[in-house]
Amino acid sequence: MSEDIDQGVLQHLLFHKAIAEYGDEIRRIDRYIEMLKKTQVGEHIFTDDPFDRSIAIAFELVLQKHLNPWAIDLARFSSLYLERARKEKIDLAIAGRLIHMAWKVLNLQSREAVDNAESMNRRDEIAWDELGIEDWLPEEMPYTKMIPEESLPLVEPVRRRAERRVTLMELIEAFELARKEAEERRLIEEIRRAERERILEKARKRMKGIVHEETIEKDIDRVWRRIKSLNGNAIPITKLCRFDDKNERITTLIALLHLAKDGKIRLYQRRFPFGKIYVRKLS
Repeated sequence: MSEDIDQGVLQHLLFHKAIAEYGDEIRRIDRYIEMLKKTQVGEHIFTDDPFDRSIAIAFELVLQKHLNPWAIDLARFSSLYLERARKEKIDLAIAGRLIHMAWKVLNLQSREAVDNAESMNRRDEIAWDELGIEDWLPEEMPYTKMIPEESLPLVEPVRRRAERRVTLMELIEAFELARKEAEERRLIEEIRRAERERILEKARKRMKGIVHEETIEKDIDRVWRRIKSLNGNAIPITKLCRFDDKNERITTLIALLHLAKDGKIRLYQRRFPFGKIYVRKLS
């Protein structure tokens, strides 16, 4: 019996490989066949990819529980799969997403089947004007017979539990769809993260520029107060700061240029180009 099931699963995959149209689809089914072969010989499939591991578990469950690959009871499989996922400590969020996708695919298939059936019924309906007049005569209608007065026994309809069945390949394809959705979400999150970093970096540069402007204002105020304290006397710019300090020298020169531009001071050099540069407050 077990060997029949194993061969049944293999034949199931080979059938879908035979009808596959694209090379990547064929390669994917070849990978499933390789997984199946490893599972058949009892080899545990080690992989860090939770989706590949989930597909491997699906094969193991089909083989161990002798499930028909052409008609898997999705409710039973869901219970078995989640129990196995807990035992193997697979991310339950991913496991739940996989099962949800399987049910979603089945639901879409069910809706499509219903729509197709309704469409066929509509095509088979006969319009009232397509019937001959004789078909509408009362004596020809069987339901005009008198209903007997005695009460007829009511037979309660038997309710059967609806079993939602999928093929093994449909189940695996649902897992692959879940993998694709997860990959798309990951890429979107990476794009969002990169955009967030770009905006933050832009904000940092903008704030850095604001801080730089505030620092210049402080330097201008410091140099201006120093010049005002000289009562209009000319002074070499080397006396306005520690000129041997490179940073202080640069900030002082920048502040002097701003003050000169605003018309508050006069900068001049007596012996060009190597003479001292003087600064004088303008009235």
